[in-house]
Amino acid sequence: MAIKAVLGSLTAITSIIGIGIGFYFTYVPWFELDDGSHFSLNQAYNNCQNDLVAFFASEDCAGVESMWLAGNGCCGLSLLLLIFSLLLLVIPSRRKETTIVMNTQDSSQMWCAECPECGSLNAGTMKHMEGQIKCGGCGVLHSPESLKKYDP
Repeated sequence: MAIKAVLGSLTAITSIIGIGIGFYFTYVPWFELDDGSHFSLNQAYNNCQNDLVAFFASEDCAGVESMWLAGNGCCGLSLLLLIFSLLLLVIPSRRKETTIVMNTQDSSQMWCAECPECGSLNAGTMKHMEGQIKCGGCGVLHSPESLKKYDP
């Protein structure tokens, strides 16, 4: 259980770092032009979408498109990994097993019922307590309303 939490946390942290690296690589201006200005890979990709630029700089645009795809791929795969790791942390690893206890009647189990007349406890097995029973204290015949386990 602890291994799952540690692996899930490390995977989540790694995927967040991957999203940051992919975002920085693609959307933060880090290309430097001859005049000293900077532009992002996404801006270069958008420029390459122009037919005229793509015609004259087809090799450069192919490299820019490859790097743009790699940066966005890093973001996308890291996002999928983050979702997977968060699901790994949230979903329990095992089902909790429930034990079903069958209510089996032991033939030697003693049961008791209270007499409605004198209040004394009359004990016997389940077979003896069926129907009407005769009170051991006052001798009145009565049907027990409820039975309780009797432990002598």
